Amino acid sequence: MKYRTIVFVIALLALACNHTPEKLTIQDYASWLSDEENGIYKSRQINGVTINARFLPAELQAYKEYKANALANYDSILQSYTCGLTFQIELYAEKSDKVYGNLLYYGVADEHALNDRTRYLNFNAAEFITLTYGDKVYEPVLSNFEGYNSIGNKINFIVVFELSEYMCGVFQSDSQNEIKLTFKDPYWDLGINHFAFEKKDILLVPKLKY
Repeated sequence: MKYRTIVFVIALLALACNHTPEKLTIQDYASWLSDEENGIYKSRQINGVTINARFLPAELQAYKEYKANALANYDSILQSYTCGLTFQIELYAEKSDKVYGNLLYYGVADEHALNDRTRYLNFNAAEFITLTYGDKVYEPVLSNFEGYNSIGNKINFIVVFELSEYMCGVFQSDSQNEIKLTFKDPYWDLGINHFAFEKKDILLVPKLKY
């Protein structure tokens, strides 16, 4: 099984060598990650609300923490992010939108309801964000509701999943390729949204020059 896994990873690397850069600066890295053609950024619009789903590579997360702490060791930080799969879900709407001009207050009757909503979004992400790989559905082991950005009218969630088949940068089986991130909208009448990511795209994210 280990031999098959190694061969699978090598094959993916060989397949991508002609179009995937080996390393990128942080500026180019951010642009590369936001290009839908590279497979780790998905976007759709429903009723005037844009839902963005992104895979967040371990190197990007480690770099942000490293830059915020001059005394930190980058390799040590990177190791702490390597064994999980991290995704961001972002909701966005134009502030001029008559229905969704304030996403946080959408459908809120009073301050008590707003407090209940904020509490729910902070502590219950597992009820509306999941990851499916093969025949298994995973709930996030860590989640962060990043609050409401009133200037941009955006709401962001960061979720981390630990898959039994994913061992710190290597998938232990080549039988499945699709990883499905699901957002079951709890408040904004956007329904259930699935975002399909391919395993090969996650494995072939370029390295970051830091």
